[in-house]
Amino acid sequence: MSNIKDSHIKVKILLVIVVIGLFAILWKFGSEQNLHLDLNLTKGSANYSFAVDSCKNFTGIEKAKCYFDEGNLSNLNVSLEICRGLKQKFTSSDAVCLAKISSVVSRENPEIALSICDEVYNTSSDADGSVSMKCYENVVSFFSSDSGVEEICDKTFYPGVCYAVAARAQFYKNLTKALYFCSISGNVCFKQLARISKNSTQAIGFCNNVSVDYGDRDACFSTVVYNTMLIDEMEAEKIAGELNCCWSEIAFVLSARGDKRAIEVCDQHNTQECLRRILPNLGSVDKNFALSYCDNLSWDVDRDICYFALVRSIADSDLEYAINICGKTKFRDECYLATTVVIQNKSTAAKICESISHRHLKDLCYREINETIK
Repeated sequence: MSNIKDSHIKVKILLVIVVIGLFAILWKFGSEQNLHLDLNLTKGSANYSFAVDSCKNFTGIEKAKCYFDEGNLSNLNVSLEICRGLKQKFTSSDAVCLAKISSVVSRENPEIALSICDEVYNTSSDADGSVSMKCYENVVSFFSSDSGVEEICDKTFYPGVCYAVAARAQFYKNLTKALYFCSISGNVCFKQLARISKNSTQAIGFCNNVSVDYGDRDACFSTVVYNTMLIDEMEAEKIAGELNCCWSEIAFVLSARGDKRAIEVCDQHNTQECLRRILPNLGSVDKNFALSYCDNLSWDVDRDICYFALVRSIADSDLEYAINICGKTKFRDECYLATTVVIQNKSTAAKICESISHRHLKDLCYREINETIK
């Protein structure tokens, strides 16, 4: 009997030990989990505290941007208050600050970004509307509804530019909508679509919607030919032939590749603009060839223009050759000035400035060197 009783006591003691052991394990596991969680919270809190503390090292717009932390909307009001505190007489610092914050917010919440632009629009710091216009242009690309875009663009001084931004944003998503916005915007919008289109036929169609006034349509065609030339030379030449324009674009790309056929293209189509564009490129490839071409030009004005273009292209790589070319022109001092601006060695440039005889040009030369150094 005593043995049985002792056995029962031993079993109870064993069970108690097991329970205590399990409890200890569970407690340790829980403590580790809590500790892990606390460490994470502490780490996050420390990072946040560090980020906020570091913002105190900034001032003005940079401080506002720092608190905002690239889209952290929980700090938005802090940033906005900092921006509003920048308001001063005869400055637009507060408006610029608000517009910059709006630009970042637009990626996360376009509606809030728009409300910030409205605040800029209504502030006295943006009397000419230039800051709010940029603000609205940054936001409008995140809106797709006709009414939403129209409401935004109608608030700007140049609605056409605003509609062009909206059209560009819609180009790859909804071409019909993009064309609708362009129909409101006009030339600038169609030229922009022509620039980003990868299809030359489509791009020419956009250009045909551009008015012929002030050469706008020709400028649009030039963009198409240039972009096409970069990927398909034969197609570009075909387009230039059909449009009867834009050969200088073809010549320019050829010259950039070091292809002397660029000279033939310019001669064949007899455009002075073409010559001015290609000589700097060809001079870098074969200066003797480029110089002989300049020497053989019959009209002295064309010759001097050619020399100047060549000098600017080779001055940094062969200064002595460039200086000798300046001696061929009727405008030696002006040629020296053009040379000093492009060479990297400013101590040498200063010596060339000293060689200029015309006092005003000499002063201008020294000033140009200083501006380049800055």
